[in-house]
Amino acid sequence: MQIGNIIKFGDYDWRVMDIDSGRAFLVSDGIVGLGKYHKEFSDITWEHCSLRKNLNGKFLKSFSAAERARIIETKVNNLNNPTHGTKGGKATKDFVFLLSYDEARRFFPSDETRTVIHNGSAHWWWLRTLGQNSARAMVVKAQGGVGIYANGALDIPGERIAQDGGGIRPAMWIKI
Repeated sequence: MQIGNIIKFGDYDWRVMDIDSGRAFLVSDGIVGLGKYHKEFSDITWEHCSLRKNLNGKFLKSFSAAERARIIETKVNNLNNPTHGTKGGKATKDFVFLLSYDEARRFFPSDETRTVIHNGSAHWWWLRTLGQNSARAMVVKAQGGVGIYANGALDIPGERIAQDGGGIRPAMWIKI
């Protein structure tokens, strides 16, 4: 296993983004599904949003028992929005999580590397960092730029919106 490799884990392809102390940081190589950041338009943080609950519940259960045993519970820091100062909320402990704004820019340093094709065309995907206020989460737009527009209960201006919400591109640490 090397950084940059695509590996199969569960039913999904994952890109190895980092290797450290017997563990690997994986980000799904594409969108694994569509969903809303939160079930309703309201002030929310990653700690309390419905997408976090789904990733660490139903999605996590889609892995075999042996695979789940390899997924490491991770302290996830939820930093404030770097432009607007929107409070990110408390750190969480998650097995599966979304990338933050900083992580998306670190691991995918250009718009081109952040662009994801889903069902034949470029599609936007969620970040866990809040947007311009606590009712909005940041997203990676279809063409790879980062936006601060919606939480899934609202449309994102200029983007083709799926009825079921934005792209879900989870991340996790696994034992190697």
